[in-house]
Amino acid sequence: HLQEERWAGQFALLDKFAAKHGRGFLVGDQITAADLKLFTQLPYWKSTVGITDEWLSKFPHVAKAMEGVRNHPKVQDWYTRK
Repeated sequence: HLQEERWAGQFALLDKFAAKHGRGFLVGDQITAADLKLFTQLPYWKSTVGITDEWLSKFPHVAKAMEGVRNHPKVQDWYTRK
């Protein structure tokens, strides 16, 4: 499927970048705007493009960064107050 291939290519580049520069997040060992932006976009892409957690697991460094965002105390606090 062409759409899936396009997204896979973009996520592969991001995964390669995170493998080189990330240490728990996309860039480094602390949460950044890049992590938050991707994290907030994922639900939209899941509903429109069909990205799933299983599909995202093909990109382990991106998946790890998104897990780090999801588990970050300030993000969890924001969701509990939402």
